[in-house]
Amino acid sequence: MTAVNRLYEGRAWIELDGSALRQNLSFFRERAHGKKVIPVLKANAYGYGETEIMSLLQDTETEMIACACIEEAVSLRENGWNRDILILGYTCPQDFDLLEQYDVTQTLPDHAYACRLNESGCECKVHIAVDTGMHRIGFSWEDPERILDVFAFEHLKVTGMFTHLCTSDKTENSDFTDMQIRRMEEAAAYIRKQGYDPGIIHISATYGILNYPRIKEDAVRLGIGMFGVLNDENDSREYGAVLKPVLSLHARVISVRNLKQGEYAGYGKAYQAEKDMQIAAISIGYGDGLPRDLSMRGGYVLIHGQKAKLIGRICTDQALADVTGIATEEGDTVTLIGRDGNEEITVGMWAEWEDTITIDVLTRLSARPARIIKNYS
Repeated sequence: MTAVNRLYEGRAWIELDGSALRQNLSFFRERAHGKKVIPVLKANAYGYGETEIMSLLQDTETEMIACACIEEAVSLRENGWNRDILILGYTCPQDFDLLEQYDVTQTLPDHAYACRLNESGCECKVHIAVDTGMHRIGFSWEDPERILDVFAFEHLKVTGMFTHLCTSDKTENSDFTDMQIRRMEEAAAYIRKQGYDPGIIHISATYGILNYPRIKEDAVRLGIGMFGVLNDENDSREYGAVLKPVLSLHARVISVRNLKQGEYAGYGKAYQAEKDMQIAAISIGYGDGLPRDLSMRGGYVLIHGQKAKLIGRICTDQALADVTGIATEEGDTVTLIGRDGNEEITVGMWAEWEDTITIDVLTRLSARPARIIKNYS
């Protein structure tokens, strides 16, 4: 192990299980029934590490990956991705030249944007977003003539059309999702009827793949599910037999000390000992992605396979835990997400503690903890 790797594993780090990622990708490919799978690596690959996840996808059959912005696309190109990249979000007009320079496919969010991109003279491939009911971005499905205009634009080459399902994570009442699917199919059919090729049609994201396999489309966008995580703990457990967590998060014990009954620990005297106890400072904080109030919401860590409750306020670079009864010393590994012995802390548990969804938790993880790939050759 090099000195650099020792430094990386010395304070706070994220381990990425390459074998788990391969297994999850294989599951979704089978679930997609021959449709192309477009992995989505936006927001630093949902916090997992854009460059590291890209490297794991290099030797797969992946033909296209998606991201959210031109900065991410340029980074992917410069780090070695030479296949198609789709930007799902907004590119500022001053950056239009980068689309052509880096051979990136741009999403068209509406007609006015398409006109501006074409007028820039940028020669680039585009995917047309279609608004089928989410009312976020996209050409209205009710006005297919506006969609048709784009096929006549001199500088834009349409290579795909897509929409986004906003309730596909729920199956109890599928009427709205069915309506969105039908509207997208009608928009694509209209384009074909006029003699144009709409390119690849993609409708499903992770939950669409799981819950609506009947959708007729050419490709699917695979986001959070690729990492063995779904929106919440219940959903993740439902697919726990086939989806394996890719990420674990670790830190070190910095120092162990005694805290007497009545003494305080941390900023603002937020924690007061109800009895004599032993506490440990841990080498990770909200600068690394821990929610600042995680300790106030029942959060805990694992040390030697035992639960150690977080106490006091999370600091920028450090946190405190109650290690009373746990043989703890400086340098011990602390697991914040992942398994240690018979105990496990999942991303879904963090989401429950924070009353949010897993993607919110994961995308908070900063670039500071090193991403270390395991179980991949």
